Amino acid sequence: MSRPTLLHCVLVGTLIAGQPAHALKFVFEDHARPFHYTENGKVSGMATDVLQEMVKRAGLKPEFKAMMPGPQTQTMALVDPETCHYARTGHPQQEKALKLVGPIVSLKWGLFAHTRFPGKIESLNDARPYRVGAVVGESINHFLRQNGFTQIVEAEWNKYNPGKLTLNRKEPGKIDLWATPIVFAKPVANAVKMPIKLVLMVREDPLYLGCNPAIQPAVLKALSDALATMKQDGTYEKIVKAYEPF
Repeated sequence: MSRPTLLHCVLVGTLIAGQPAHALKFVFEDHARPFHYTENGKVSGMATDVLQEMVKRAGLKPEFKAMMPGPQTQTMALVDPETCHYARTGHPQQEKALKLVGPIVSLKWGLFAHTRFPGKIESLNDARPYRVGAVVGESINHFLRQNGFTQIVEAEWNKYNPGKLTLNRKEPGKIDLWATPIVFAKPVANAVKMPIKLVLMVREDPLYLGCNPAIQPAVLKALSDALATMKQDGTYEKIVKAYEPF
């Protein structure tokens, strides 16, 4: 029986000129595509690409190594004084326990339809009358129900949803709209050859780099400043757009 593991990325570097050598570990959950993952031994993903550029601009030299069991990914940043975990939500509890940098990326949720969908949807109110496909247990389901959606059709896997999209609102067992993260929509729809379009951006959940409180303030400032310059010169948008085609 195969044993699931999560790879961690460890970046070891030297601070900007004038600062002493400083080792940092950036840990992540390997299965969280497309934000951070490993493929053929290479660390990849939207959040990873953003962090790599931040590290480069902050004067840190990255080195990838280390492999640890999955459960430790959630606690390493709290117990190891040289560790940061990404990409995580910025809940108030975490803000008290960790030093947050970012948001470095965002999980953007959208409503998608067949490219020939005739409806005009400019708000959640416009989308309420339609059947919306989603995945069982996803946070978006609770959000939609809170906003008055009563026709949420849940599937076990996201891959089943795009194939159920229809232009006939009376067709049984089908959906009119599909709620999914924008980064997932294109590859999932392409797998079943379903042409789709984004009809509404629903919500955006910011994701952060969370560092142990013992990390030097100068390191955090260097990373924050690097992220700010990336957003100013367009580098950040270029990285994100490579993963978000809509």
